[in-house]
Amino acid sequence: MNIDSAIYRRDADGYPFLDLILDSEPVSISRYQLKPSLVELGYVSLGPEWNDRLPEINLPRDEDSGRGEITLRGFTDDPGVVELARRFLNDDDFKHGKVLL
Repeated sequence: MNIDSAIYRRDADGYPFLDLILDSEPVSISRYQLKPSLVELGYVSLGPEWNDRLPEINLPRDEDSGRGEITLRGFTDDPGVVELARRFLNDDDFKHGKVLL
């Protein structure tokens, strides 16, 4: 997956977004859309419009955490996207327009 651009943005209501250009396609990821536990496992949702573009990811049951088997649709495990999502979740210096690449 090619990451052409990564920029922080706030919408008109002040909600934070990570705007990416992936393989020449725009993707806006809301901080509220990200599931920290899945990001820590290495998975990021790109939204339902990516459900048919990306292969399903099947996570087996995790006995230690009690998590059942999960099928992820519209998610990526691309290391670059996952790292940007981690930074987005943990960035205490979030600034509208901040360029990450």
